[in-house]
Amino acid sequence: MSNFRINFTHPWLLLLLIPAVAFTLLPYFRIAKKYRRTRNRVVSIVLHTIVMFLTITLLAGLTFSYEIPNRENEILFLVDASYSNTDSESDKENFVSSVINDCGSDFRVGVVKFGYDQLYVAPMSYDADNVYLQFESSDNPDVSATDVAAALEFVEKGNIFKNPKTSKIVLISDGIETDGEALKVVSRIAAKGIKVDTVYFPNDKSTEIQIVGVETPNYNVDVGQSFNVKIQTKSNFSGSDQTYSLTVYDNDVSVLNKEFNLAEEDQTVEITHKFDIPGMHELRFEITNTEDTLKENNVYYSYMYLKEFKNILLIEKDEGEGSTLKGILTDEEFKVTDLSIEQDIDEIPNTIEALVDYEQVVLVNIANADMPAGFDELLYQYVHELGGGLFTVGGNNDSNSSGDVVPHAYNRDDMFGSLYQQMLPVQVVNYTPPIAVMIVIDSSGSMGTGPGSNLEMAKDGAYACLQALTSNDYCGVITFSGESNRDYLISPVTKRDEIEKTINRVGENGDGGSTVFSTAIDDAGRALRSVKVERRHIILVTDGQPGDKPEEYESFIKDNYAAGITMSVVLINYPSAEALMTQAAELGGGNCYNITNVNDVANAMYNDLIKNAIEEIKYGEEFYPAIGDHTAAVDGIKEADIPKLTGYYGTRLKDGAQQPLKGEYVPIYAQWKYGQGMVGSFMCDLNGTWSADFVTSLTGKAIVYNIVDSLFPTNDIQSKKINVSFSQDNYTSTLNVYTSFANGEKVEVTVTPLSDDAKDFYAEKPIVVNVLDGGTRYVFDITCPGLYKIDVTKKDANGIELVSITRYKTFSYSQEYNMFPTRTPIGEELMSQLAERGRGIVVEEYREVFDSFARVIEKTYDPRELFLTLAIVLFLLDVAVRKFKFKWPHEIIRDYKIKKASFKQ
Repeated sequence: MSNFRINFTHPWLLLLLIPAVAFTLLPYFRIAKKYRRTRNRVVSIVLHTIVMFLTITLLAGLTFSYEIPNRENEILFLVDASYSNTDSESDKENFVSSVINDCGSDFRVGVVKFGYDQLYVAPMSYDADNVYLQFESSDNPDVSATDVAAALEFVEKGNIFKNPKTSKIVLISDGIETDGEALKVVSRIAAKGIKVDTVYFPNDKSTEIQIVGVETPNYNVDVGQSFNVKIQTKSNFSGSDQTYSLTVYDNDVSVLNKEFNLAEEDQTVEITHKFDIPGMHELRFEITNTEDTLKENNVYYSYMYLKEFKNILLIEKDEGEGSTLKGILTDEEFKVTDLSIEQDIDEIPNTIEALVDYEQVVLVNIANADMPAGFDELLYQYVHELGGGLFTVGGNNDSNSSGDVVPHAYNRDDMFGSLYQQMLPVQVVNYTPPIAVMIVIDSSGSMGTGPGSNLEMAKDGAYACLQALTSNDYCGVITFSGESNRDYLISPVTKRDEIEKTINRVGENGDGGSTVFSTAIDDAGRALRSVKVERRHIILVTDGQPGDKPEEYESFIKDNYAAGITMSVVLINYPSAEALMTQAAELGGGNCYNITNVNDVANAMYNDLIKNAIEEIKYGEEFYPAIGDHTAAVDGIKEADIPKLTGYYGTRLKDGAQQPLKGEYVPIYAQWKYGQGMVGSFMCDLNGTWSADFVTSLTGKAIVYNIVDSLFPTNDIQSKKINVSFSQDNYTSTLNVYTSFANGEKVEVTVTPLSDDAKDFYAEKPIVVNVLDGGTRYVFDITCPGLYKIDVTKKDANGIELVSITRYKTFSYSQEYNMFPTRTPIGEELMSQLAERGRGIVVEEYREVFDSFARVIEKTYDPRELFLTLAIVLFLLDVAVRKFKFKWPHEIIRDYKIKKASFKQ
């Protein structure tokens, strides 16, 4: 007990003691001495005085207050012992020591260390010194991960605290969480009254390089076929002259060892590889570098499973329409089953079980309206969910009521809003490719100023150009004389008002001077290069009197044209320059408009920008497809060898799709990843109508083979009867199984390590698969790097296998060794949010841990009942003393002894 105090509510009433003493003593001293010194009088006056004192202190509101140590306070330290926080180990120990020393014996304290698991290294105790000794001498948990959520749950479920309302968890960590979600747990703890303070010890990264990802082909690869693998690395090396060695292993055999320059923090290197045999190939990538401090993240696992796919279902509109394509595929040893919508409608698969007998479906001139009922939904399941391949091509076309030729397969009205359209990598819609145009206006002295001048006509033409553009387009304005002025940089036409104001201001400064084309054309080209649209165009408006030589400005025109930027020239009132300006326009791939009537300037500029929308069908003109995106479809193909086509269906490439072959602003062959499978669309026929040269040339046949081969699945197509999906949280994998159950049926999941190190690691402790929630969610932990096979088997009530599915997954390293984490929130942000949700604080100085604690309990005692009882008892005793004679106890004893002695005599 400490800080004892006597308190009065009305201390001024203590003044009553003065008259009380006076009224007590005056009557006493007025009695003669021989009467007032009697036993009864003395006792009475004492009792009377005490009664008066007790009564007056009660009236004054007497209370007693004092403090005692609060031994209900509890502190549990959660100390992050994981690898990423080892650099701060001594700082964490000093912090814990400082807090424990200040706790003394008044706090109940304990320590839990955690990483991937937890160790209760110092149980809760009032013996602070012993708690620290246990903490200091304790072992560490598994440090290869940081599971803050599990550590908090360990405290929550362990009933460690006796007094939750006066308890606190002090979480000491770098906030780099690899497993679980601590923010979901901390709120539950705070709801019980337990506060959570956090202490942030940042992780100081060492010199580090790591492999953060490997990108293998997303298409089917054949034995002997070369392919590229991209290895993504990340580093915090400060120098640009660093090198590292990369070794690639195929099924544990080294197939490549190469040194690379480390030029950037984020770097992707490409290697070329091929497989000599089919089957499973475990790919392991290892980095060695003398300056790298952490080795665990220098190894990365991937895999590719090679299986020969040959079975193709070819469905054609008219019988024999796909015979040319079938001949090409059969020559390449594919097994092709061809069915006709017109003749074999009943043989077309109408169940997913029948459709998965084929690894690819080829639709030759099949419109959405041609498909049997429900076949589009089967195709969706086949491609999107099971990973089958789909290839669509055009064919014989139809005629409308006016006799015009209209497409059959890629018909816009037929495709609109259909599931079939949703699956294709192209949109079969009305489409106008966006354009970026830079209007370059000659503002030299020869152009004049004011109404009717060449410059005013050029401004009218610029307004007309702006009216020809849509909201998907871009526009900019440059004026020039001796030098160019970027009056308005290239911007979306949605800023139309600003562009119009810029055009209106042209000539206000009275540029005058000479006429230099070179700088203006170069500036316009540089501006257009920054815009990511296919059509980029310059309109040069001038009176055709350049001050620089043709070879000077023509070099810039050629450079722009090589970059895909075209140029037209509007020549005003200077016919003698027509030949020179026509030559400039031809070099730029545009037109030259020789205007002698200045009123025609606007029409010329407007007509130069009127864009015909992409035609739904275009044929009769020869063209040679160009290579767009370099994919397996054009592997080994030279652009110059691609044979001509004489027609195409006009479509728009979807976002995320690739166009290995392209025409002018349109895709000729497009492909994309659609769910688990691949879909490719050829915007022409392959029956020889528009493709006579294509289907007979070696290059054309090679392209067809590449297309079909690259669309095959990368894994076995599994029955719809069972399907799975994975989610990953560092070590923990959750497998969701989708299937239907009859009575007694069940699913078993088996995880088998395939890598040698993983086999050894799990030899005596097999991977355990647990069922979550008693349903079809299965969870298992993989902590050893390597390749794993996951078998999912559905069995009946007698244990007989009904259907099974096999999947593979790799694990490379724990996120604990990821020195460049992307998970959010993380670090200081996570620690701050944990403290906020835990109703605690982020501790910066150790004494702040005690701010929310009441270290002592203040007690108050109100003696009114006791004093009142004593006053009444003593008052009654005083009355009794006055009325009756009495003896003191020792006198009673004395008289008893005398009486006893006399009795004996």
